[in-house]
Amino acid sequence: MTTSELPPIVFDSMRRWQALRRKGWSLPEAGKLLPMLNQSAQQLSAQGESDIAKALTHFTLYLTSMVDGDVRRLPEAQRERLAKLEKGVLQLLRKHRDDDGAALNRSLVLCLSKDAELCTGLRNALEGEGQNLEQCLRPGELLGHLNDSRVAAILIDEEHLGVLGAVSDKLELNRDNHGLGPSVVFLNRSRALKRRLLALSGGADACLEGEDQSYLVARLQELIEAHNPQVHLKVLIVEDDRGAALYCETILRKQGMKVRWIDDSRDAAIAIEQFEPDLILMDLHMPGLDGMQLTSLIREEPRLSLLPIVFLTGDQEEGTRFDALRAGGDDYLVKPVRPRHLVTAVVTRARRARSLRRQVEQHARAARNRFVSAAELLTSVRRLDPKHGERVLLLIAADSDRFTATDVHPLLEREAEGVVGKRVSAALASGERLALWRDGAMLALLGEHNGEEVDRRAESLRLAMSQALKNAPASCAIVPFTPRESTLQETLDLAERTLTLARHGGGNRIQRALTDLRSHLDPDTTFVLQKALVREPDRTHLQLEYQPIVPLQGVRRPQFQLHLRVVGEQGRSFARRQWLDLARQTDRVEALDHYLLLSAVSQARSLQSRYPNVRLIVTIAAASLADGKRRKRLFKELAEQGLSESTLILSFDEADAQEHESVLLAAHGDLTAAKVGLGLERVSLQRQGLALVEKLNPEWIAIDAPAALAQAGADQLLQNAHQRGAEVVAHFMPDAEAMATLFAQGIDYGTGSFIGPPSDSASYDFSA
Repeated sequence: MTTSELPPIVFDSMRRWQALRRKGWSLPEAGKLLPMLNQSAQQLSAQGESDIAKALTHFTLYLTSMVDGDVRRLPEAQRERLAKLEKGVLQLLRKHRDDDGAALNRSLVLCLSKDAELCTGLRNALEGEGQNLEQCLRPGELLGHLNDSRVAAILIDEEHLGVLGAVSDKLELNRDNHGLGPSVVFLNRSRALKRRLLALSGGADACLEGEDQSYLVARLQELIEAHNPQVHLKVLIVEDDRGAALYCETILRKQGMKVRWIDDSRDAAIAIEQFEPDLILMDLHMPGLDGMQLTSLIREEPRLSLLPIVFLTGDQEEGTRFDALRAGGDDYLVKPVRPRHLVTAVVTRARRARSLRRQVEQHARAARNRFVSAAELLTSVRRLDPKHGERVLLLIAADSDRFTATDVHPLLEREAEGVVGKRVSAALASGERLALWRDGAMLALLGEHNGEEVDRRAESLRLAMSQALKNAPASCAIVPFTPRESTLQETLDLAERTLTLARHGGGNRIQRALTDLRSHLDPDTTFVLQKALVREPDRTHLQLEYQPIVPLQGVRRPQFQLHLRVVGEQGRSFARRQWLDLARQTDRVEALDHYLLLSAVSQARSLQSRYPNVRLIVTIAAASLADGKRRKRLFKELAEQGLSESTLILSFDEADAQEHESVLLAAHGDLTAAKVGLGLERVSLQRQGLALVEKLNPEWIAIDAPAALAQAGADQLLQNAHQRGAEVVAHFMPDAEAMATLFAQGIDYGTGSFIGPPSDSASYDFSA
């Protein structure tokens, strides 16, 4: 008996099993296939084909044990056993095949390559997938085979790049006679970007990188199956241009798909309800409700969250493409689109969505599906239950902002992003998802973790991104959020701003978002200041400003109050009162104070030639001295500078000193050893201010001039200060009359813009 005489059900059942295996294990589908396999074995036994019947029975019995055992995730050992039994059945069937192999319906793959080892390896691998591979050594030999209707795919090795144009032209001429024709695949084994770009622009349907045979075969099978009849798929076309809709409808119907067209986007909801499509092919620009608006409305329906939407438009702007995908689209095709490309995009997206829905129902999504589209990930975020508390989004990106060289075609860059995304997704834990985001970034949704675990997961994924980019630096933003407590858009905007801060701070780092940030500045100004604060302190974005302190009681030692200004983008400058609160919230105060102190020592040395007895007053936060070990190291550093007695005064606001009184008392000895004086500013003339002066015994005291003029108590403060040898300064003197009054009270020094405005240099004439 020849193969052509064997029961057709045998070949149908094995082909269905092979299709199921390639898509991935599905318990329900395996169960549906079992009756067909059992019937095949019975018919083979009845016709006397005992060897094939026995092999098929063993295979079916083992598969039955998997189904009866409710195996939802197929272990590797069982997968290998099934593969071995399947191979035994196929080997016996091939012994009976006709000379042309028609009974098994074996398709043909042509490979234009001189590499015999490559072709042999691919031939052996494809043999198990039901395809024959034929090697062509010369372009003419390949072109002569293109009329063969069995050809399912054409592989062109990188050394024959110039043949692509001729192959594509001939396939286009044959398309009416042979449907879509075979898939054209370029083997870019050297991974050269220039060759890949030329191949894709020259007519290749896909460009496969490297020499991994399992990868090459898997991608080939996906492309071949996409061109097979797809009678099970339904596509809804939303397009106001009848000509464009008819073009797509004709191509998809020829592939066996059921197609419905509507020209008014406002009718989409009814059409989806009635037609229940597997995919929507949507125009971007339509009157009334455009494609992006319609997509956003569809994504608001939880039951439609996984319905794939492919945009087809003539708009080639990258910004428009990103906005469309961010609105919830799954793919973006630019007109004119080749029939092969249209069918491939529709079939692969629809099949992926079907598989995803099946796995969600089974609660067993495999690791390969953790790398999802942006629309799928955002849908997962929207579905989170706020009762489960806080969750975390990560935004990870290369610090270079790109995956490839700057002169690379955007299509190739997106392809590279996909490769990197798959590698990073391998580091995901159970329950985590990853998707491509704007400018090559990756957006990840973490599972439920505590604080330390979040930091560990963030570093793990950041390193995975860096390694996927050949150890290029990468940064990560951590954004905690509570579902529905704030809008998703606000969370995403915060993630992008936080990633910008990570890069601005030097990159190759993790930055945690400030979800409860408080600032008296407007949002744009706050972000400019944040970017300046996140950088390591240096003179490129920090400026010193000198405020002369003018003696009122005759010629005394020259004094300046040294202020630190933070400079942001476009030269925007921030005084201490503007940046202090934000610096506290971002833990940057201590670093800035340390920089200011060391700068003050350097400035004192340079000023001593002009002002021999100069004194610099520096205002810092008491919390910067809270750590005893760091404080001792700092003061040791200051002591080594060899300053004379009280050249440097560390001053603290009264409110700050009241809160950290114990810190300042503990630091008193270190200050004395370093020959650094203690000062208090904005001292109130009330009982609590006077009591603090008694406790800390400062040698430099500053009060606000308006308070001294309006309140009693200045006389007592002056008397106590002078008895201790301390000097009293009045800040913010409004005019000469106020200065005269304060002079009469006995105030030693004063500041005010009318007598000595702040300057970026110490150029005040104290002898005047």
